[in-house]
Amino acid sequence: MQKNSKTFAVSSRVSALKRLARRKSPRAAIELFCSRLIKQTRQRVPPFDIDKYAHKMRARVVDDAASNVHGNLEKERGYYVIGVNPRFGLQRKRFTVCHEISHIFFEEASVAFYLRAKRLDRQTVTEEKLCDRGAAELLMPTETFVSFVKGRIPDLTLLKEISSVFDVSRTAAANRIVELATQPVAVVVWFKSESHAAVSLSPKQFSKTFPNLFTVAPPEVKACLSDKAPKSQEATWFGGGRERRLICESLPLISKTEGDYNPNVPVVLSLVRLADP
Repeated sequence: MQKNSKTFAVSSRVSALKRLARRKSPRAAIELFCSRLIKQTRQRVPPFDIDKYAHKMRARVVDDAASNVHGNLEKERGYYVIGVNPRFGLQRKRFTVCHEISHIFFEEASVAFYLRAKRLDRQTVTEEKLCDRGAAELLMPTETFVSFVKGRIPDLTLLKEISSVFDVSRTAAANRIVELATQPVAVVVWFKSESHAAVSLSPKQFSKTFPNLFTVAPPEVKACLSDKAPKSQEATWFGGGRERRLICESLPLISKTEGDYNPNVPVVLSLVRLADP
């Protein structure tokens, strides 16, 4: 006896999204829905208009001064309402709106598979991460982004250009460079005066030649990555069985613009790459 496709193998919002998209991975599913939305709004060049996305998804964006988070999503009389914290800068707001729009994909998948009735309509950390990926895809679509950075060195000049052209924060631009990298590169965010000194993101396909910077790198490389380091400098280390030259470029971040950091703690972003990939 064939099982009902509406209920079989759907036990969460993430699995519902995969089933609705007919994709094996949740990442492929969220990227598919984002790609469809971009095409439906007929947008081809950056910066991408988030108001067009919201309108197509039957959502309106409002400031929520009482919010202590970046944004929230509510449903009201058949429409979605995206509340955005007005204390953050425009670029952070753009990312927040697209993050909440990505949640709408999950909401609609949940409805399609009756998850609320089965008490399975719960948001998870996985969904939050996927919505971050969805926001990046809506603001910096893979095809457009890869074409824009093709043949370019992943340095601060490129990062600032991406931030300006796509109208995104420098953190979002740096993370997207890493996500779609074709060469070893990492982004390091330093929180001055805090014990957990940094966060590092590095492409998995380069794990052998570009291992974790903080558990493998020798002291001289860690010094290169220090928040006290100059804006640009080099260090030498042994990685992948041979000597490698590491280039580290740093710049301060404005907490209001970036939106993810304590405004009372100075933050530095370092973009790190191999000089001889």
